[in-house]
Amino acid sequence: MTQFAVTLKECPAIRCAGLKVHTTMQKAGTDCPALWQKDFGPRMDGFPADPQFPNQSYGASVMLDSDNFDYWALMPLAPGADVPEGMDIFTLPAGPYATAKLAGLNQLGDAFTHIYGPWIAAQENYTLNMQEVCYELYTYDFMTTGELSIYCPLLQK
Repeated sequence: MTQFAVTLKECPAIRCAGLKVHTTMQKAGTDCPALWQKDFGPRMDGFPADPQFPNQSYGASVMLDSDNFDYWALMPLAPGADVPEGMDIFTLPAGPYATAKLAGLNQLGDAFTHIYGPWIAAQENYTLNMQEVCYELYTYDFMTTGELSIYCPLLQK
């Protein structure tokens, strides 16, 4: 398994708007990309984005049980902006996160396995916050580089 450089980061709450799909671990490889490609991606141009978080979008996972989850495609919403039609508000929670940079989407599974397995087991001061959302951060150059970062919520012991 690939090793990932994991860092700790204190993140602010980020008010976003977006679309979600209900999926399972088995269907996520199809459902999540389809949400971006067919539904959310075409609406990103002209989105009233928050200038404090330029050129950023997020994929957020809310686990419902060990197999089912809601996956959100999101962008930070500018203060005072109207929520785009058909979209909902979703706030990424503030707090400490374990974060890792990935070379591509094909590393998602291995990166989460690393953070939720050996990395967290080695931590003396933190445990995973299973009640909060984990998310992927996509920056403006994702379509060119394929690089993204993941954020896993933590609790101080």
